Amino acid sequence: MSDEKLETLHAGKYLNMVREGTWEYVQRTNKLGAVVIVALTPQRNVLFVEQYRPPMGKNVIELPAGLAGDRQEFEGEQLSTAAERELLEETGYAAEQMEYLTHGPPSAGMSSETVTFFRATGLRKVADGGGDESEDITIHEVPVGEVGAFLDSCQKQGKAIDPKVFTGLYFLGLGASAPQQEISIEIPAWRGPQLLDSPIGLNLADGLLQDLDTILPPLPGNGNVGIMGGSFNPPHVGHALLAHAMLATEALDALWIMPVAAHPFGKDSVSFEHRVEMCRIAFRHLPQVRVIEIEEYLPKPSFTVQTLSALHAVRPGIKPTLIIGSDIIPELPLWRDPEKLPELSNMVVVPRQGAPEIEPRLDLPIKIYQGFRLPKVSSSAIKKALQSGGDVDGLLDLRVEAYVDQHRLYSKG
Repeated sequence: MSDEKLETLHAGKYLNMVREGTWEYVQRTNKLGAVVIVALTPQRNVLFVEQYRPPMGKNVIELPAGLAGDRQEFEGEQLSTAAERELLEETGYAAEQMEYLTHGPPSAGMSSETVTFFRATGLRKVADGGGDESEDITIHEVPVGEVGAFLDSCQKQGKAIDPKVFTGLYFLGLGASAPQQEISIEIPAWRGPQLLDSPIGLNLADGLLQDLDTILPPLPGNGNVGIMGGSFNPPHVGHALLAHAMLATEALDALWIMPVAAHPFGKDSVSFEHRVEMCRIAFRHLPQVRVIEIEEYLPKPSFTVQTLSALHAVRPGIKPTLIIGSDIIPELPLWRDPEKLPELSNMVVVPRQGAPEIEPRLDLPIKIYQGFRLPKVSSSAIKKALQSGGDVDGLLDLRVEAYVDQHRLYSKG
């Protein structure tokens, strides 16, 4: 900290220019600082604003932003309240919640100002936006897959891009650089019941992000999505019953079935394409269920922690519930980074008939489901029965069984 005397060189209505030793810099007369809002609509559009900035002599593309307590009626307001107000004024969107992301100096060598970033969630369009009576703001709602092209187009038109835009895109897990450039994706700040110190990171190329954005459905409702992974080799009635029970008794907006592409324990399976198709058949009667091929696109082998990380990166705001059978509990210590699963999801364990009552070995906040027990049926037993010509009556959906017969999936030879 400098011991030099602070000298005011010029006192303006909004800014003061000061000298401290050999340093000259500006201070805002408003001491509360600025807020920047990172906002993604339910339609997965990123909100940008555009306005003419006299110091630059041109239009600038920015994130919604503004000053806290900049008018008498807003004196003493909380930063999060200022963020809500500025988002509504500039874009016409109201937010259910403002989540703190980070804060810091935008230009530490020229100004003492600090900006605070917030992520807006639960967005609803309630007004036209465009700023207050002193502003002339154009609103841009840009699909996540078109952000890079949008910013490139703006630059070619001679518009400036505020670098804070790229900080916001970082927190949304998006990149706006050339295709195939490696970017670092950090998991958005939604946390499960246990908070861990180290967020999971996942390096993805822009092209892969676009592929994942294409195959993943939009987030339903409040983003509460059940996740059922596994080999599904083949999917059986136990899987279908579990899906129905979870949708009926858990607060889920949707259930995503995710067949493993390459099992980390090297379990032998029929092709990924066949297992995906069998899952589509087996769960066809449940409209809230989607079969997702995400693990075919991710690095192999398939790790649950990696898949959940990718979901958070591509679908910010997702609140996944990982659903597993009690027979999986003994394997948990062998999974990749199992202690990080609670940071990425809620975890529900469903008991299985015939399996011993097992408590989790790890210090993980796992809910043991009490309302339903999986029937004593397994894909491996069904596969053996099919290979030996045994009876699988009542264990497979009839259309799944017909698909297996048609493609001779488990026949010897």
